[in-house]
Amino acid sequence: MAPTPEEAVALLRSALPWWGAQGLWIPALLATALCSLLGTWGAIRIATAPARRMPAGAVWYERARLLYPAQSASLLGFVLPAVAFGVLVTLERGPLITLSPGWAIAGIVVTALLAGAGPRRELLRLRGRDGGSTLAILRDDLVGLLLMAPHLGVALVLALLLRPPFEPVDALGLGLGVVATALTSLTSGLPLLRVLGRVRPAPERLRAIVAAAAARLQVRVTRVELVDWSIANAFALPLCGGLVFTTRCCEVLDDEQLAAIAAHELGHLGEPGPARAARFAAGFLLLPFGASPLLMGAFGLWGLAIPVALLVLIGLVLQRLAQRLELRADRVALADEPTPGGYARALEALYRDNAFPMVGPRRRAPHPHLYDRMCAAGSPPGHPRPAPPRRTRSLAGGLLAAGITLPTAFLLMLAPLSARFETDPALRVNALRHAVALRSGRDDLLAFALALDEQGESGPALAVTRAAVTLAPGEVAGPALQASLHSRRRECGQAEWALAEARRRARAATLPDDDPWLLSAEHWVESCRPRTTTARRG
Repeated sequence: MAPTPEEAVALLRSALPWWGAQGLWIPALLATALCSLLGTWGAIRIATAPARRMPAGAVWYERARLLYPAQSASLLGFVLPAVAFGVLVTLERGPLITLSPGWAIAGIVVTALLAGAGPRRELLRLRGRDGGSTLAILRDDLVGLLLMAPHLGVALVLALLLRPPFEPVDALGLGLGVVATALTSLTSGLPLLRVLGRVRPAPERLRAIVAAAAARLQVRVTRVELVDWSIANAFALPLCGGLVFTTRCCEVLDDEQLAAIAAHELGHLGEPGPARAARFAAGFLLLPFGASPLLMGAFGLWGLAIPVALLVLIGLVLQRLAQRLELRADRVALADEPTPGGYARALEALYRDNAFPMVGPRRRAPHPHLYDRMCAAGSPPGHPRPAPPRRTRSLAGGLLAAGITLPTAFLLMLAPLSARFETDPALRVNALRHAVALRSGRDDLLAFALALDEQGESGPALAVTRAAVTLAPGEVAGPALQASLHSRRRECGQAEWALAEARRRARAATLPDDDPWLLSAEHWVESCRPRTTTARRG
C-alpha cells in the first residue's frame, strides 16, 4: 500500500541530513543570513568610505551628503537576500517544505533583517548616534514601519494568511484586510504601537505649545501623542485630527522650534476634503500585494503585474499631490512664525540631527529640499547650494551586495545538477542526497534510491523509493523500483503489490508492455516467487 503524503515525507527525511528536513528552505535561510551579514557590512563600508576620511570638524551638511548613499546601500544589503532567496524558495519548493509559502518567505525576511542589523550599527555610529543593541535597532525599525508604512504591515500579514486556491475563508481574510487598511489610514499604526508600549500622551510642555499654535491657526486638534523613535520628526494624522511627535524631536528642538514644526503639521490638519480623500485612498495601494498569493496562484508570476502597475501609475499622481500639500503646510508655518527664520532653523535642526542632506538625491521627492525650503522661508543658508549625494557610492555598495547574493542563489539553484557529473559511487550518493534535499525532483529521488541500493543501503533505498511512489503519482518507475527492491529483500507480498501498482499506472499512461522499468520489476518479482516441483511415478 502506498504511504500517505505525510508518511512519504517522513520516509524521505529519514534518508536526508538534518538541514534537508525542510528541503531548500533551511539552506536558503542559512544563505540569507550569510549574504545579508556580508552584503550589508560590505555595502556600508564602500558607501561610507568618503565620510570616514572626513575630518571631525566637517560641516554637518557635507557629512550628511557623504553618509546618505550608505542608507540605500545598506537597505539593498538585506533586501536583496530576502528577495532572492524568497523567490528561490517559491520557485523550488519541493515536497519537503511543509511551511506555507507566506511563512517560509517570512522566515527568510526576518532572518535577513536580523543578520543585517548588526552591520547597521556602524552606520549609526558614523551619524553620531549610539546604535545600541541589535534588538534596539530592530525595535526601532518596527516603530518606523508601523508609523510610516502601516499599510505595508497589513499587506505582509495578509500575504502570510492567504494561500491558493481561493476559498470562502480567503474572502473573510480580504475583508479584514480592507478594514485594517482603512483603520491604518485613519490612525496610522498608533493602536499597535500603544499595545507595544511605544506611544504615550504628550507631556504638558508639548501640549501647551500645540494648543497655542492651534488657537492661532484656528485648527482643531483631537490628540497629541509622543512616540519613542530615534528619528527626530513630527507627523499629522489629517483623517483623525491628531499630531504625533517623536521623543527625539522633543529632545532636539527648543520651544520656539517645536511651535514652528507644530504649525507645519497643523497645516496638514487643515487640508481640504479632496486631499483627505486622496490620502485615505492611497492606503489601499498596497492591499493587492497582500492578495499576491492568490493572484500568483491564479496567474503565476504575472499575478504581481496588477499590483505593481497600480502602485506605479497611481503613486506618480499621489506623489505630485503630496508635494503640493507639503508646500501648503510650509506656507502655513511661515505665516505663523513669531520670529523671522524660526521655521527654517527648526527644519535645519531636524535635518542635522537625522543626518539628512540639504539637497536630496531625488528631484520629485514628497518633501522639497531643505535648501529650497529655507530659501522660500526667507532665511537662505549662508553657504552655496550643496551638491546632491553621489549615486556612484550607493551603486557600488549595491553591486557588492548583489555580487555576494546572486552567485550564492545560483549556486543553490544549480547545486542539484552536480550529481549528474559525479562518477565516484560514494560521492555520488552524497551529491544525490544534497540534490534531493534541495529539490526533491522525481529523477533525483529515483537516482538517489538506485545509488543507495548500489552502495548496499537497501533500507534507506526502499524508504526513498516508497516516498517516490506517493510524491510522483502516475509515474511507473517508482512502484517498479519498489517491486525490485522488495524482491531482493525477499519481501514477496509487498513486491507483488508494487508490481500491480506499476502495471496499473502503465495502463493509465498507455505505456507499452516492454517498458524497461516494468520488465525489470517483473523479472525480480518472478525470481521472488516460490518455485513449484512436479513428482513423477517411476
